[in-house]
Amino acid sequence: MPPAANNLFSPPDDTRLTGVVKRLTFVNPETDFAVVRLEVAGPIGQVSVVGPLSQVKEGEEVELTGRWDEHKKFGRQFVAESVRTRPPTTQAGIRRYLGSGLVKGIGPVMAGRLVDKFGEDTLRVLDETPRRLMSVEGIGRKRLAQIKRAWQEQQEIRRGLVFLQGLGLGPAQSLKVCRRLGERTVEAVRADPYVVSREVRGIGFATADRMAREMGLAVDAEPRLRAGVLFVLESQTEEGHVFVWRDELLDAAGRVLDVDQRLVETAMDDLAAAKEIEITPAGDRTAIYPSWLARCERELAWRLLARLDEEGSDPPRKAEWAAARDSLALTLAPAQERAVAAAVSRPVVVITGGPGTGKTTIVRAVTAILGKRRQKFVLAAPTGRAAKRLAELTKHPASTVHRLLEFDPQQGRFNRDERHPLAAEVVIVDEASMLDLWLANALVKAVAPGSRLVLVGDVDQLPSVGPGAVLREILASGQVESVYLSEIHRQAARGRLIPGAHAVNQGRSPEFHQGPDLGDLYFIERDDPAEAAQVIEDLVARRIPRGFDLDPFKDVQVLSPMHKGEVGTESLNRRLQARLNPERRGIERGAFRFARGDKVMCVKNDYDRGVFNGELGRVTAVDLEEDALIVDFDGRRVLYEALDLDALTLAYAVTVHKSQGSEFPAVVVPVMNSHFVMLRRNLLYTALTRAKRLCVLVGTRSALTRAVKTTDERRRNTFLARRLKGEL
Repeated sequence: MPPAANNLFSPPDDTRLTGVVKRLTFVNPETDFAVVRLEVAGPIGQVSVVGPLSQVKEGEEVELTGRWDEHKKFGRQFVAESVRTRPPTTQAGIRRYLGSGLVKGIGPVMAGRLVDKFGEDTLRVLDETPRRLMSVEGIGRKRLAQIKRAWQEQQEIRRGLVFLQGLGLGPAQSLKVCRRLGERTVEAVRADPYVVSREVRGIGFATADRMAREMGLAVDAEPRLRAGVLFVLESQTEEGHVFVWRDELLDAAGRVLDVDQRLVETAMDDLAAAKEIEITPAGDRTAIYPSWLARCERELAWRLLARLDEEGSDPPRKAEWAAARDSLALTLAPAQERAVAAAVSRPVVVITGGPGTGKTTIVRAVTAILGKRRQKFVLAAPTGRAAKRLAELTKHPASTVHRLLEFDPQQGRFNRDERHPLAAEVVIVDEASMLDLWLANALVKAVAPGSRLVLVGDVDQLPSVGPGAVLREILASGQVESVYLSEIHRQAARGRLIPGAHAVNQGRSPEFHQGPDLGDLYFIERDDPAEAAQVIEDLVARRIPRGFDLDPFKDVQVLSPMHKGEVGTESLNRRLQARLNPERRGIERGAFRFARGDKVMCVKNDYDRGVFNGELGRVTAVDLEEDALIVDFDGRRVLYEALDLDALTLAYAVTVHKSQGSEFPAVVVPVMNSHFVMLRRNLLYTALTRAKRLCVLVGTRSALTRAVKTTDERRRNTFLARRLKGEL
């Protein structure tokens, strides 16, 4: 509640407060929320301030608007609703300001030296005569250039920050926008406020819409209507859909924009005329595509069909079969022989089947025959871990599809395409169920005319994270030669794990190991989520490493169906981090702290760094002064600054979706009734197939039964199969 009017400690205006930031007590950059100690002139002295202050720096002078409140636990505090910052004017303030990590190349020690040298003129020297900095110990030409560049960036960022925060955008989000748009921030947002939701991860349409309304944009303004339609389309592509049905788009966009559907129809016509969307009649309904996805689907279909008309190669000869058998030291089953023959002779072939059916054996046989023929081949997979595993199993080099196609992050495109195709006669891609529409189209585009393409994967696993269901649609079309492997081979059938995965895929509960000797598939029954979480922690940290001689970081992976709850990834990550890596010095980001030694995962395609969604790494160094850390991704060391950490998450526990393309010696999976909305057969099947040696399910029998019996009826909107069949 606000203080009484005659309170001596009340400022003249109860809704405004000005002071110098003394200390950041608590910061949550994910939500902008922070608790700050503020030095206010006059009788007030130091006060606590809470609100969207995560980006203020110690030493800064801030102007706040908000209200006073009496907190039950923390007492009297000012609740800030908006903040404007201005550089400090005192030596102590400048020292804290520059030492806060604001400017690259200036840490606390260097900030002290600068203030000792230039006093209250330090910021003016940085602005007007930066060459004078070279008179300070530790600053040479190289460091001066770094400081000048960083200081100029800060000036541009501050202009954008003032503008964006004036529109009601929080400090952390404002800083993201400024870093993404750079010096064009103010002009770009004035021209189109919805640019922030299109170009900045984590800022949605609703936030951009509030900014637009603050700028006076009318409810029925054309930019707003178009942005609303594109927002609904984009949100559906994030769910895996390639298009949205017209009637559903009209309804959803009308609700998001709160306007009549006739205005939405006009906006759709404008977007179609501008070639931002594509309208495709399909029987008695109409599909609306983002133009880039329509182009990908159309191109992929006709490129595949064109390849089917190319001449194939000769089937394997006796000497080549002998070479394959010698390399494998085993006899192929009839279905495997058919798959090998197709792979070495047909222009395009799909080989699919569950675990233990010999997909890798087929790839090894194919490479042996191609080697005998002296034909050049390349191996690839959608993720780094899958590519690494493929290389280990086949004894041949393998890369990610992105690296195979030489993705250029600066240009945002692949260097390998139809003009510069791959120098290979055969291209073999494993884990092909993970190929989304965009990547599959880029891949097929880069396969040279006359070269062959072999896609290997398990069509019954979860579909790709990105839009489309490429492998499933190719098989459903019936146009591409395919071999489905169903026989579980003797070595794979010895335990319970692989037969158990096939049982789940067929709608039956698996059989679990019983008895004192070590098995490969276990079920530990726990009804209470808190007890289940404790069991999972103990399994990862103690029981599995001891019993199976496995490393809890490298070899054991928790896969949960959901993020939230006691046995969701967020809670389990905090619990396992505390148990396995109690290092306290780290960088706070949202609900997590990233410390040296932590297991992390990239959760979005980061083309600038060359790190892609689902890649796992370990934090090898944390620089608290620079607010940055280094992550090792299979030998590649990548730098992340604090504002970039939304691209990472702790990875002691990850979702089943994010585990696609990876394989781990041991997997632990919570199967609880609290996850009922995600308990589906293909999700549990995918989790089981991620385990190489051991899988432990923890939960309830009823949840297990629900997962086994529930098929995923949510089909993705895509017309690839129909295009391949010539129906569209």
